[in-house]
Amino acid sequence: MKGTMERVRWNYAGRAERCYTPRSCEDGCNVTETIPKVKRLSCGSYFRALEQRSSGDHDIMLQRKQSLFLLLAALLCFATWFFPVASYDRGSEHFDFRTYGLYAADGTELLDVGVKVPFSILLSVLGVGLLVTIFLYKDRKRQQRFVRSTYLLLLGISVFLFITDNSMRSYLEQGGSVISHLGLSFYFPIVALVLAFLAERSIKADEDLVRSVDRLR
Repeated sequence: MKGTMERVRWNYAGRAERCYTPRSCEDGCNVTETIPKVKRLSCGSYFRALEQRSSGDHDIMLQRKQSLFLLLAALLCFATWFFPVASYDRGSEHFDFRTYGLYAADGTELLDVGVKVPFSILLSVLGVGLLVTIFLYKDRKRQQRFVRSTYLLLLGISVFLFITDNSMRSYLEQGGSVISHLGLSFYFPIVALVLAFLAERSIKADEDLVRSVDRLR
């Protein structure tokens, strides 16, 4: 409309709508941002994005939910040190497959069967990496790349844990029938993978939100 200014007002559903009145919105709108015809934003998302936009460098605060996802994923990676990946019972004998080796019930490591993939080191490095990634919130694109590579590595680790579990069970079955049970450390990397994926999606949503506000301004 020529001779009018596009302004924002909020309808009863809490959504942003364009308003074409010259000075103010007819139902008390006091938002002075002019916007082009783009997709609607919720009231809370719009003002949160404007606050981020006005900060100059679009920083995302540490309290965002992706930080919680990344923290939980890191803690799960560290927790694999304390729980077995799988447990095996062969008659009266008990064995635990941990991320750093195969151990008998008395804590003796079975040296003739080693863990070819250094799971404990890889998961520890990933845990530290996930913690560091939390503080990359000023560079969301870089943060997103780091998280994406992290959950791809977690996927690979989960696959090799499954392969190594089968190898351990086959080795122990040479001495008799074996009953095996998967432990918490088998599931921790899978849960960490899901959390990393959710964090990556949240980072992407924040980046899309800031881009939308850039177009609004």
